[in-house]
Amino acid sequence: MKFQERASTVLGELGKVFEKIDEKEMGCLFEQSLLILHDLMILTLMEKMRITPSQMAKRHRNVE
Repeated sequence: MKFQERASTVLGELGKVFEKIDEKEMGCLFEQSLLILHDLMILTLMEKMRITPSQMAKRHRNVE
């Protein structure tokens, strides 16, 4: 179900603005959400451990 199909609901009437959100194939939206969550977890750990972005870059390994 897409969001614009629910325009007749109470919240839909209150919103007056509708965005079409395309459905992603093969769970891409889920994977993208996990990447965002992972980034948030890393940033939170960096803050709690008082690690700067430059210190983190030194620890990063390029495995390509």
